[in-house]
Amino acid sequence: NEEIDMGLKGIFSNSFETVEYGSDQNLLTHYYQADYEKVKNTIIDISKAMRFKVSNINDDFHEMLILMPRGELIVTLFNSTPSVTSVDFKVTTMYVLPFNRGAKVIGSYYQSLNKQLPLKKIGGGTSEY
Repeated sequence: NEEIDMGLKGIFSNSFETVEYGSDQNLLTHYYQADYEKVKNTIIDISKAMRFKVSNINDDFHEMLILMPRGELIVTLFNSTPSVTSVDFKVTTMYVLPFNRGAKVIGSYYQSLNKQLPLKKIGGGTSEY
């Protein structure tokens, strides 16, 4: 059963990454109606509110490294148009039994972004919000 496998994987996995296409809505790329700088600054604000440390920002590659207690988060931003920016996360945690913590961190970021920026679409499909 695929759902049980995903549940067990979440309990034991320390690594989660968002993708364009997949069955888990919480781990799909999100697109926002905002430019790179606006999205980047919003992610910095969210990180500070969560008491995470923004360790490195690479504006050439549109990547950010955020350090968390017992883990790290790599954020990749991509401008599909000058006014639309996609946000992807790759989180690695260091727990014996992570209990889906990485996926929960990604979900928390997307929830906060959705409140602060206009969400254009989720995932690589054509559905718009």
